[in-house]
Amino acid sequence: MNIDITQELETRDGRAVVGASIVKGTPDIIEASFRGGLKDSWSGNGQYFKPVVRGPYDLVYRDKDFAMQAIMKEFQSMCEYHDLEIVGCAIQPKPAKPALITMDKKYKTRIGRTVRLLCIDGEDAKQPVVGYIGTFPEICTWSSDGRRCGAYGTSEFDLIPDDGAE
Repeated sequence: MNIDITQELETRDGRAVVGASIVKGTPDIIEASFRGGLKDSWSGNGQYFKPVVRGPYDLVYRDKDFAMQAIMKEFQSMCEYHDLEIVGCAIQPKPAKPALITMDKKYKTRIGRTVRLLCIDGEDAKQPVVGYIGTFPEICTWSSDGRRCGAYGTSEFDLIPDDGAE
């Protein structure tokens, strides 16, 4: 779902975003100003490009009613595409907390890259799992349940169990 740049936007952490426009020739890149007038870029669906801070800086609609309408429109479109019918709505119990990452298991990223864990009790309380992705030379961190982006959704670099099957 691409962001409607005609609407008032803000970052997920509440920073106002002004002057949003589509970068010429690239319909999937939004350019706008925030943080005191600095220009920055987002993907067409509102994800911030810099993975270190992805999440709090993702774009969201300031008008929450419009945001809900956009989500419902996208949901209805997906249901039509898959030939599904919306029958009703039910409140479900929250799912169980995800399993914690342990040193005695093997993990890979959602996109299949191998991961080598160094420790699960790193200095950062929010991202205590420390390791390498494939042969990438930089150290990466994850939350204790394996999420790369903290509480802001999923990432292609989240940890999943590597059972050896492809």
